[in-house]
Amino acid sequence: MTKQCFIDQQFLNCPFCKEKSEYKVLTETEFDYSYDEKAYVFTVKCTSCEKISLHVSKYQIDISYDQ
Repeated sequence: MTKQCFIDQQFLNCPFCKEKSEYKVLTETEFDYSYDEKAYVFTVKCTSCEKISLHVSKYQIDISYDQ
């Protein structure tokens, strides 16, 4: 995940509404980035504008899900 988007485990800079907003992680998926590296895809919903965005990271982040 880019540090520009995620402020901490509670807030992100939403790429749609451009506001500091709370968010909910909807999904997390691990995939093979290369032969010896893993990466992760996070589907996130902004609680302000309710838009869903996709974020890719080479780091697994400890996020509790709001499912």
